[in-house]
Amino acid sequence: MDVQHIEIADYFIQAISQGLYQEGDRIPSEAELQVLFGARRSVLRRAVARLEETGWVTTRQGKGSFVTSRKVPIDYELSSRTAFSSIMKEKGIVPRVALLHWEKRAAKQREQDQLALGIDETVYALEILRSTGDVPLSITTTVMPAYLVPDLEAHLTGFHSLYALLSRNYQLQPRRLKSIVRAALPEPRDAQILNIADHAPILQIESFVTHRGVNLMEYSMSRIRGDLNKSCVTF
Repeated sequence: MDVQHIEIADYFIQAISQGLYQEGDRIPSEAELQVLFGARRSVLRRAVARLEETGWVTTRQGKGSFVTSRKVPIDYELSSRTAFSSIMKEKGIVPRVALLHWEKRAAKQREQDQLALGIDETVYALEILRSTGDVPLSITTTVMPAYLVPDLEAHLTGFHSLYALLSRNYQLQPRRLKSIVRAALPEPRDAQILNIADHAPILQIESFVTHRGVNLMEYSMSRIRGDLNKSCVTF
């Protein structure tokens, strides 16, 4: 297996991490890289592509590749607590939450299975974008049985916190039952919204949430930027 492009990319990751290259600095051109590493052009292009896909540089056509702003990963605790806004505020981070889309529809087969719903039951499905400051962090698709949150659409104006809404209007007290975490690549639309490359890694977190630890009330799938998340699992 040819790993030279990985070694070259890692060299620049270390150099950027150590401050040898600052935000906005141009890394050496392809011709300069050939002199430095004596590698084939195809290898050098793969190395630069790897740096771009993982968010270390951005390439401007005809100008070169430049070091991007490196955001510090956010420690996000995976526990029975589920409130994004509260967790971020505790860390001194200003959270922003936007409702991208919502619909009331028939439950899909997987949703019926996960939420123990009948074949004719309906659900509310919400797509939520969570950001820190002006930086997009995650997209979550959350599904809830319609009978638990009747007329939910009447409460979506000025949406800013799902669980505050559920507590205030439906007296629901969400608790995470379990989460399944896997590494993945983003769908093109998600990559565009999260402002990352199509090949940048993300974390997919599939979560099952109960009311008072008993009845399943929510099934969700979050897609989180891998470069901005450091998950902590609490037992």
